[in-house]
Amino acid sequence: MIKNEAKNFIMGETIGYVRVSSREQQLSGYSINDQVRKIIEYCDRHNIDIEEENIIIDPGKSAGSLKRKGLQTILRALPKGMIKRIIVKNSSRLTRDNINKYSLKHAFDRYDVEVVCLEGKWKADNPNEEIGTDIQVFIDSHNRKQVSPDTIKGMKESAIEGNYSLGGLPPRGYKRVKKDNGSVYLVPIEEYRKDIIYIFESLKQRTNTLSGLAKLYNKNKVMGKYWTDNAVTSIFNNPIYYGTFQFRDLCIENHTEPIISKELYVAAHEAQKVLTRVPKHFYIYGGLIYCEKCHSFCVKESVIKKKKIYIYYRCPVCGKRINETKLNEEVATVIDLQTLPKEKYEMIVELEKKIKRKQSRIHCYENDYDDFLIEDDELREKTVLIRKEILQLKNEIELIKNFKTKQFKSLSKVEQRKKVQKILTVIKIDFETNTIKCVEKKNREYAFL
Repeated sequence: MIKNEAKNFIMGETIGYVRVSSREQQLSGYSINDQVRKIIEYCDRHNIDIEEENIIIDPGKSAGSLKRKGLQTILRALPKGMIKRIIVKNSSRLTRDNINKYSLKHAFDRYDVEVVCLEGKWKADNPNEEIGTDIQVFIDSHNRKQVSPDTIKGMKESAIEGNYSLGGLPPRGYKRVKKDNGSVYLVPIEEYRKDIIYIFESLKQRTNTLSGLAKLYNKNKVMGKYWTDNAVTSIFNNPIYYGTFQFRDLCIENHTEPIISKELYVAAHEAQKVLTRVPKHFYIYGGLIYCEKCHSFCVKESVIKKKKIYIYYRCPVCGKRINETKLNEEVATVIDLQTLPKEKYEMIVELEKKIKRKQSRIHCYENDYDDFLIEDDELREKTVLIRKEILQLKNEIELIKNFKTKQFKSLSKVEQRKKVQKILTVIKIDFETNTIKCVEKKNREYAFL
């Protein structure tokens, strides 16, 4: 197999380009080896000279963006006039986005570069065929958006077949075992069985707390792990310990070899319900913060620095967290919007839509700049003007809100908690883009960056 990293310089008139996403690597016909083989076979049949180092590979890269190392290497080489032909398996290897395709077409046409698709066509021969190529790009774009739902569906199907399909580390007290046929399942680690049982027994008897167990296990270095309150809580709330696999809306009993009985699990949870402890810290958004990437609700945590308490909401899967103070800034805007008259509320919604469209236009100009379609001065001239327009729209929104924007912040934490629960269903966080989405119970969404 050719393992060619993208290089700074490309020599040769003919370039092969290969791309696979992490999902497509598992699908027949889209592997790196298959694409490379077909490109070489095509060149042999048509007496085209191509060197192995001129087959550029972008492994594990999505077609939704042009910011791929291999593709950017090719685009940077275009102005040098060395490349005359690019060979790909099909157009989706270059892009699955209609806007990006037009950008690439413009760049390739500008430098007289021919794109050869072994399957289908990159550019139509006549206007009638152009419709067909556009339809294919829209289909590719739709397929790309189905990656996440397909992954979730695959995990559920795998779990139904008896596999433990969740990623990450196995639950404490278990180890993964892989069979010859590739299936993966969990097996209890016998030397740790008693440690898991003790957690549930002590919570059932109310002889210890979750926090107390974490300190005890840390002191005795149980399982050789570092223990936190959340680590003990994740064990306490995981039905896998009595053999039930749970993922989203899927629940499979007798899926895994249990460490405890279901009766002990239920009894421990019932015992904890009668405990009436005052919370150490008050959390306004407890149970409402949802990580869009990991599909998990965030857990509450606090940090004391110099006698000051900092409240956070942390995703238990990816470990990323957000400060409650930052949340207050965004949520206050949504809550206060509810106190505005209907006509002012609708004006704000329209202005926010205009802001989003202008932000999207800036993103398009930046993509054109990355693809060498516009120069520095042109990018600066266009984006400065749009940013001024966005600032004016934001000022208009502030004038409409007037004094109402500070109403939520003036409430006590208890009153803020009640108001949030009354108006919002969930607060979605995308930690990669730092986007916060507040979803109302009226099914309206507000997005903030």
